[in-house]
Formats: sequence, C-alpha cells, structure tokens
Amino acid sequence: MDETGRGTPAAGDVPDDLDRLDDAALREVAYGRVDSETDRMRSDEAARILLSRKGNVGDDTRGEPGPSVHRSSTDSESPVADVPTRSAGTRALGGALLVTGLVAGTGIGVGVALGAEQFLEGLQPDSMAVFDREGTADEIAVASDRLGPGNGQARIIATIDDVQVYGMSTSANVWFAAGYIPSHVCVTATAPDTRFPIVSCVPELLFRERGIRGELSGVAADGLESAPELTRVITFDWGPRGEPAVDDRSSDFVVSSESE
Repeated sequence: MDETGRGTPAAGDVPDDLDRLDDAALREVAYGRVDSETDRMRSDEAARILLSRKGNVGDDTRGEPGPSVHRSSTDSESPVADVPTRSAGTRALGGALLVTGLVAGTGIGVGVALGAEQFLEGLQPDSMAVFDREGTADEIAVASDRLGPGNGQARIIATIDDVQVYGMSTSANVWFAAGYIPSHVCVTATAPDTRFPIVSCVPELLFRERGIRGELSGVAADGLESAPELTRVITFDWGPRGEPAVDDRSSDFVVSSESE
C-alpha cells in the first residue's frame, strides 16, 4: 500500500504485452481513461516503460504540467508526473483561451484608451471658470451691448485673425422676448467693421453637460439698415472643459466683391 491506499503495482499484476507497444500506444494507455484498479496499474506500468525508453525526457520538459488527469495531489512521487503530454482537448482549450485572452485584451485596451481620454478631459479647466475673473473694459462693453446693462458677463475665449470670440453668461431670470429665462451661456464675436448678432445660446445646465457649438455670421456694420452683407463666418465648439475650437470659414461662404 502507498500513502493513497491504492497499492503499488506488483510484478505479474499487469499484462506483459505493454512492452511490445510503441510509444504512441503506450501514451494512450498511460494517459487514457482509468475506470478500475487494473486500468490504473496498466497506466502506471505504461508510464514506467515510457520513462525507461526516454530517460532524459525530464530535462527537456521542465515546468510542464503533469499529464494524468486521474492522479491525485498525493501522487506527485510517481514518475508519471514528469512525462510530458498534451491531449488534443488541452491544445484546443489552450487555443480557445489564447483567442479569448486576445479578444479580452483588445477590449480592455479600448476601454483603457477611452478611460484615459475621459480622465485627461477631466483634468481640463472648467470652461465656466473664465467668468470668475474681473472683466476688462472691452468685455464689459460687449456684455452691455449684447445683453443689456447688468444682465450678464462676457469674456474673450478665443482670437482668430482679427476676430475676437466671446463667451457670455447671462444672469438668472433675465427678461427676454416674452418672459424670464434661466441662466444661459452664449457665444458672440467682434471684428473691425463687422457686426455679429447673438444667435448661439444654450441653458447653462446643458452647457455644463455638452457644451455649445455652432457658427457666427458677421455682417458689414454699415449695412444693418438695409440688406446686410455677409462678411465673416466663424465656427466654434466650446465644451464644458478645455479650450474652445474656433475656425474661420469665411472663404467657404463669403463671395468677395472682386469675384462678382
């Protein structure tokens, strides 16, 4: 009896026909299904024969897992644990795990990239913080002109060529059109000889979630009393955090007098 209580195969207990089998057949016996004590003894004997034929196999397979699925943890002293083998099922499982790992790794990589982008975006300054500083004389004048005296603030958020782009924050409960409106965030601009009407506003709560984007159309300042002449087109994208993206698209929309 060994420490597992299953006994050690004795001479004569296992048929001697195993010596006549080739290595492939011996492996099938050594690592095949075990349903009885006789099968177990045949398996052990086949493994010993394999070891005797390949005495140096242990040096070539260091670190390989034990091959016999019917072994218990107390059978580690058996030479069978040193014989390398990997069944077709194990190879298939390993391949499936590899593919699953690659797919999962790709998903994790995308998730990490998106998470990093959101993390970096969160490090950008709050766009509404621009209104925390004192306004300059020009900014106060723009706010008064566009919103009316005491109805809000204006701050320069970008400059492109000769155009200055302003972000504006209206005071709460400002009378507009037919009623009072909550605090809004708006965008306007100024440029020499050009007038930019206010056309882009969103509620402050929506701005803090999604920001504001759109375009500002500038018209000739001396043409307001008659048909206004389009002179500038400025596109903008101002998010809840970070610097706004501003582009001068005038050349795409404005027809110059020289081309007429």
